Amino acid sequence: MTLILTDSGSERRFTPQRLTGGWLRVSVRGLASGPHCGHSNLRVLLVADVLHRVVKDLHAGHVQLAVVRPSTATETDDRLRLALAFTPEMFGIRPSLGVGDCLDPAAVLLGQGCDVIVERSAGARVSSPHIGESNGPLTLRVGEVTEPVPAQGREPLAIRLALLRHLRGEPVSLEPATLDQAEQTLREWRCSVAAWAEHPSAPMHRATVESARAALDDNLDVRTVLGLLHQLIENPAVPPGAKFETFVFLDQVLALDLARDVGQPLFVR
Repeated sequence: MTLILTDSGSERRFTPQRLTGGWLRVSVRGLASGPHCGHSNLRVLLVADVLHRVVKDLHAGHVQLAVVRPSTATETDDRLRLALAFTPEMFGIRPSLGVGDCLDPAAVLLGQGCDVIVERSAGARVSSPHIGESNGPLTLRVGEVTEPVPAQGREPLAIRLALLRHLRGEPVSLEPATLDQAEQTLREWRCSVAAWAEHPSAPMHRATVESARAALDDNLDVRTVLGLLHQLIENPAVPPGAKFETFVFLDQVLALDLARDVGQPLFVR
């Protein structure tokens, strides 16, 4: 299977497998500072994180990821304090190679130039020195989060789930009802995974895994993967052990900590 990404600017297709040595170098840009930018910045980092996980965990590839801090920043801060009101790790985001403040951090942090740029749609530059170049970096633009919602009292991974339910380029409105639904889904899925863990093990459900991998390889379509998991829960023909293995496998990309309650007493779940 081959990961194919569509460039937001030229609609060309891109296969990381063609890279020498299997390395994918990713630059995260377009982060903005300000009180209402946190969730939009978070969404950009989530897209980069999903890309990182798909290449590394599903394709056994190698990823170098660097972040460009906001232009208003005055000193390097690995927590991106001016752009985020949280640490990325709270949302299951793997650490980046480093944080830079130059226009193109590839030369400093990535060493050999970047292959993919992930940026906010609203923060995208009108023109890019790479547009029109067949070997220039791919650009993945991420839609804005239009309604800032206070995250206090909300589980960070529920916010991750709510954002992952939308296609990358679509704007998202994080309304309270949306976050309530995401939190409920996480509770139900974790409870189910913990219950399935007590049954005999069984191979992953092949049809679900193959469809999920095909969706992730087609422009990182996480929304379809989430729908497949909802269908799997409702499928009585699939043994509990197979459901367990499938959920845990796909959680490598989703990073929702779905096995968190395994082994916990029932009243703790």
